[in-house]
Amino acid sequence: MRYQLNQPLSIADKEDCQVSIAGNLEQRPQTKCAERMKENEHRFYGKSIPLGSMEEAMRNDSIRGCFNSAQVLADYAELLIYLKEKLSAENCPIIVIGASYGGRVRSFILRPSNKSYELKDNLDLTYTEAAQYNAPPTSPVTVVCGGIDEESEGSDILSRIFAGVVAVEGKQDCCDIMEYDSPIQTDGWRWQTCTEMVIPIGRGGNNSMFPPEPFNLKRFIRNCKRMYGVQPRPRWVTSYYGGHDIKLILHRFASNIIFSNGLRDPYSSDGVLKHISDTIIAINTVNGSHCLDIKQLEQSDPEWLVMQRRLEAEVIEGWITKYYADLLAFRKLKDV
Repeated sequence: MRYQLNQPLSIADKEDCQVSIAGNLEQRPQTKCAERMKENEHRFYGKSIPLGSMEEAMRNDSIRGCFNSAQVLADYAELLIYLKEKLSAENCPIIVIGASYGGRVRSFILRPSNKSYELKDNLDLTYTEAAQYNAPPTSPVTVVCGGIDEESEGSDILSRIFAGVVAVEGKQDCCDIMEYDSPIQTDGWRWQTCTEMVIPIGRGGNNSMFPPEPFNLKRFIRNCKRMYGVQPRPRWVTSYYGGHDIKLILHRFASNIIFSNGLRDPYSSDGVLKHISDTIIAINTVNGSHCLDIKQLEQSDPEWLVMQRRLEAEVIEGWITKYYADLLAFRKLKDV
């Protein structure tokens, strides 16, 4: 099979968010382009986990050393070269789609708790995940708040908190609120944050419902050494990839990027929320949440989400059109 010039390749990164860009493109206006979607799995996430399970892979020092972003980018580069050769698509543009990095919804198993800080940490996770993934039609923040508000008048604070958790998680005898305390982690993202993606997430003063908890690098280093025996490298990402002043670097050296943020997602506070140039575009939605715009289409999708996807597709369509115009112009110059 040969690709025609009007058939761009779409490459989606599959990890924590269920990417469905092929389906999302159906919501754009009809065009002449016929995309070919290839879903690429990030190594160690999904079927590519070595040794049969994440637990076994993370126990093996040699194997887990291959679990890093540089290796993943090399994987993607090899895949793109292979696809272009196999599909005779050397002149076809490539659309790359990805979202977030890691972030798995935790599960509950039976185990009692006797310490108040364990309950606090568990509630912290419950509330932050509800905010991060506060997507229609389930809207977990609304569900949590509804459970709290529907508790009978005169109920004490703990009863209301319990009602909110039950509303979103379901009623259980008890739940494991110490599951992340295991010395052998099965969460790949935890390993990556300790070895390369050090993200200084913390909370400041009394500007939210959560108690202050600023990022503590020394404590973070101690925890990583305890769990994996590794020394975190806080400056490795900017040393290896660059980007000490990310907006300046993007303005000078980058093009054709959409930074999409749902402002209900707590991670949006550290996102690119304004246009940097004519081709580095910020698309924000007030009611959007984590990865929502590239998830599977649903009949219940609100109109603002449909319009967001359509806008993103139209921007990409414009880039593809310009690419082919430049390609044809370059060929004419060569023929002169």
